[in-house]
Amino acid sequence: MKPLYTFCSFLRYLIPFLIFTVTVQAQTLSFAPVPQGTQEQVKNQWQPVVDKLNSTTGLSIQLTVAKSITDHSERLGKGEFDLAYANPAIYVAVEEKGGYKAFAKQSNKMLQGVIVVRNDSPAKDLADVADEIIATPDPAAFGASILPLKTFEQAGVDVFPEYYGSHTAAYMKVHSGEIAVSGGVNRTFNALPADIRKDLRILKTTDQFKPHPFVASNRLSGDTVDKIGKALAAITSDQALRKTMKFNHPVVQADPDNWDDVRSLGIRIDTVE
Repeated sequence: MKPLYTFCSFLRYLIPFLIFTVTVQAQTLSFAPVPQGTQEQVKNQWQPVVDKLNSTTGLSIQLTVAKSITDHSERLGKGEFDLAYANPAIYVAVEEKGGYKAFAKQSNKMLQGVIVVRNDSPAKDLADVADEIIATPDPAAFGASILPLKTFEQAGVDVFPEYYGSHTAAYMKVHSGEIAVSGGVNRTFNALPADIRKDLRILKTTDQFKPHPFVASNRLSGDTVDKIGKALAAITSDQALRKTMKFNHPVVQADPDNWDDVRSLGIRIDTVE
């Protein structure tokens, strides 16, 4: 009877461990892309990516859509998401506080802001929109707000930002004629419907910086992050999926020090303080 008793005792300690292990392996990971459009646009852009990641990796990843760029930034700063596609300025602001590490990015891609006016605007240079309101998505939007405002500052031209929640909403304020100028980025500007885009033009582009990183919480194991990074690289070789993502190039694995150019700006983001 003693061997049986010993075996039963062993099972008593083993079973909880096995249950814990299965629970960890089956844990659902949240993936939150920074929202650069409406909630519906973000879902349409990223749900196919999440579905493909799940089938490729065998992991359980769930799309989480933040209400706004500020909401995304605040939640990232609290370490709420397991995975995210993040604004570069927010990433460098929260990498220690939120506990995140960049692991992938779009290859051969640099992020550049654009300053947009109506096609029929007489403005030919930044000075021509001095003292105007500039429509931007959010104070924390790196390419569409921070970089355009930095460009005006470097040119010695005063403008006054107002925030409208998304890139699309900012462009539409200019399209309607309510506001003379907006910030944006090439990708979202080029993604506008043709009948809207034809009435707008780019007045000025900003300096270029490293693009949005894919980041992972330090809670995740190195093996898990490596698996996801390799899967992103594999699935984004599919041009049709990249079109859905609005990516021109496949994703490649990356190191955190790739974003030293953004760190050098010394940007402070109030929403993550």
